[in-house]
Amino acid sequence: MSSVEALIYYSKKYPKSIHGIFMGPLTNLALAFLIDNDFPSRLASINIIRSDRTEKTIKNISDYAASNSWCDPLAYVILKECISKINVPIRIVDLAMCLAPHLPLSFLDNIKNLNRRASKMNKHLDLFEIFIDRTNQYSRKIYQENGIIVFDLYAAAGLFNLSLWKTVKRVNIVNVVKSGQLQGQVEYQEDSQGSVDLFYEFETDQMAEKIVDTISRAGILLMHYRRNYLSNN
Repeated sequence: MSSVEALIYYSKKYPKSIHGIFMGPLTNLALAFLIDNDFPSRLASINIIRSDRTEKTIKNISDYAASNSWCDPLAYVILKECISKINVPIRIVDLAMCLAPHLPLSFLDNIKNLNRRASKMNKHLDLFEIFIDRTNQYSRKIYQENGIIVFDLYAAAGLFNLSLWKTVKRVNIVNVVKSGQLQGQVEYQEDSQGSVDLFYEFETDQMAEKIVDTISRAGILLMHYRRNYLSNN
């Protein structure tokens, strides 16, 4: 079963129960809609991570170009012209917000140390260690001088903890650049009756705490985080 077939199949099996998270290109979302026009209406929500706003990006060619609207601008056109007109919540997390470092470098070392001292195996922390492994060529990209970029993790967690967002604007998609130097850039227009919620900024400390609480499944790590990180910021 392909990804597109799976989207359609499970949306029929569990109508209004699936929150779709689409990271980067919307190819699968667009194809699922073209095959089955009712597909989006069966989702509980559509959540899109990383979208370049026209006023924020001068040239949409960067290390992250392959994972945003530059990769498949026509899919964003289908979102604009068709899917956004269907009665389903649509949330988009702005790329500029995603690229701002959030977690301190020392925090990840604390996670690894605590995991090694744990009295029993914690698979959630084990998976998180894999995610932050500096020897992995893909994981190395998340490390910056002043912190760690974890945009997908933050954005996904934030979309299901909406109270943690500080800035959310209701907008309509008014233009998608389909080709040329600015290919993939998306122009939004504020509209109180718009069809899309655009997320700009969240409560960093509270979001980090929520993520740690979720992945650790152990009170000791959350207590350590509150005591050693939040108290120093």
